[in-house]
Amino acid sequence: MEHTKKFDALTKFAEADAVQLESTEKEWLDQVYEKIETKIQWVSEKSKDKIPYLTINGTHDDRSDLSKEWRADDGLNWWTNGFWGGILWMLYQASGRERYAEIARISEKRWMHALIVTMDFITMLVLCGGQPRQQIMT
Repeated sequence: MEHTKKFDALTKFAEADAVQLESTEKEWLDQVYEKIETKIQWVSEKSKDKIPYLTINGTHDDRSDLSKEWRADDGLNWWTNGFWGGILWMLYQASGRERYAEIARISEKRWMHALIVTMDFITMLVLCGGQPRQQIMT
């Protein structure tokens, strides 16, 4: 309950602050928001099944691609992996467009699936004394 009150107070403060903007500033903010949303609408559909980081020849890579061999400090472990889903959740909150939430959920599922597969692999290595699973089971 207290958290809700703090959030409401913060929202009212932000709204009061926004009212003080000049009309040209409000127009500029609206234009920037429209540009961001237009780009994210296009990019989100193009990269909806990925956890993107780099753009290579106009296409995002996919940090959740387990068929690639990633370094220990890269791939699924890369520190920016949650940014994509976070951006989509923020745009969903701002616009109410359900498609952003849907794609954010896809990103979360891919991240969680890749994380579970990675953790399973690490667990098996530890339990099997560092030996490949196939050697232990034969």
